[in-house]
Amino acid sequence: VASGCIKDAQGVLHSQDADFLLACMPELGLTSADILPYRLEAALTPAVAAKLEKIALDKQTMLAVAQKWSDKEVVLVEGVGGLAAPLLDDYLVVDYFADLNLPIVLVTNNRLGCINHTVLSVKYAQSKGLKVLGIIVNLWEENTADILATSNLQYMQSLTGVPIIGKFPKVNLPLTARALADYAEQYLDLDGLIAQLQITEGERK
Repeated sequence: VASGCIKDAQGVLHSQDADFLLACMPELGLTSADILPYRLEAALTPAVAAKLEKIALDKQTMLAVAQKWSDKEVVLVEGVGGLAAPLLDDYLVVDYFADLNLPIVLVTNNRLGCINHTVLSVKYAQSKGLKVLGIIVNLWEENTADILATSNLQYMQSLTGVPIIGKFPKVNLPLTARALADYAEQYLDLDGLIAQLQITEGERK
């Protein structure tokens, strides 16, 4: 489910994130409906946006979309609004991940206060039985990193026991799929992440 979608000239709602993901993998021949059964216009948490637009969200429908591909592909599910964001009144993003038994990669910004919300998010995910594979720090500026920036990384890692697997810089938008892949290769520890995923998959079996 995506909120904050934009209507095109024909009045069809589009999620910019979903459209970009589809553009990154054209060889799979997927449509937006294959990965996103619900599109909401209001830029609000899905539970609220759905009520405003009189759309009944069904968690089984949302689960089925990810489960459909789970035996065939590596499935990446992006959260919406954080782990505690309500998809339904009594069903949060973290509940969705728990029902799918997905390991977590947490993305955080490097700014004042990020230690608190990063540590709390990791602990909250773990309290639901989810494994947190790593933390990606977004909007990292290597050339201007000061004591605030560097100490944030130190404490996020030491207080959670979860590795920092990437420091992603501020980039100019829009990005092409190729450009984003190049940034990922350069700034994220993809080999480490894949190794963690393989360990996690082995533990499940």
